[in-house]
Amino acid sequence: MALRNLTVAGPPPLAAVADHSTRREVSSARGAPVVRIEGLVKRLRRGVIAVDGVDLEIRKGEVWGLAGPNGSGKTLTLKMLLGLVRPTAGKVFLFGEPVRPGARVLGRVGALVDGPGFVPHLSGLDNLRLAWRLTRRPADEAGLEPALDYAALGEALHRPYSTYSHGMRYRLGFAQALLGRPELLILDEPVTGLDPLHVRQLRAALAELVARGTTVLMSSHVLGDVQETCTHVAVMQQGRVVASGRVPDLVARFGAGSSLEEAYVELVAGSGAAAGDPGRSAK
Repeated sequence: MALRNLTVAGPPPLAAVADHSTRREVSSARGAPVVRIEGLVKRLRRGVIAVDGVDLEIRKGEVWGLAGPNGSGKTLTLKMLLGLVRPTAGKVFLFGEPVRPGARVLGRVGALVDGPGFVPHLSGLDNLRLAWRLTRRPADEAGLEPALDYAALGEALHRPYSTYSHGMRYRLGFAQALLGRPELLILDEPVTGLDPLHVRQLRAALAELVARGTTVLMSSHVLGDVQETCTHVAVMQQGRVVASGRVPDLVARFGAGSSLEEAYVELVAGSGAAAGDPGRSAK
């Protein structure tokens, strides 16, 4: 489904494909999870613990959200998962294989973390071609056309990247993340700065990718977006996961059946954490 073909009526919620995800989860239960994080810790300078003992397991076809305020450790966790930052302690596995910088298993992952970065004077299309060449993988594995279809930039693909709006830049970054037809898609704050129509289009694209078997892990401080987009959530506060599970279960348990935002307020109040605290000092 090309993003340009979406109507303003909006996409079906990802919950609509939850039954299919559950069946895939059961069928893959005997194998390794797509993501397994064990006791992940990251200490920064001056003894600040930015990520504190995170455990997480994600199965094929699930859509997970790392939810929490800015500074809660979400992006840093994603970077350690991608081998971009070395953890102080703990282990990270993708598809059963340990993650190290440049690990071959990362070729099965598409990611957009810290926003897109491209060569300003090159066109959108040339930037994508360059990005794929840098992977040193065969051209016929790129899956360029499906990625372009999701981005739906039309003739703008031939314009210099420097002329792109914020939304267009994100679309191109999303297309880059889809190169190689990844089995796992990792997105950091994917809706930040997008207008409501583009948010709906992104959700529609993710729903279609999940229906085709892609697993998704995204971070967001917008809890309503996590509730609308994800099947599962891990709520982070001060570098810790204070609760995790299926979104409806957490809403029912902590949010009085109302919203993930209400559940989060209850969880934070229960943990005694101050929202927005970027970390705590090591003792």
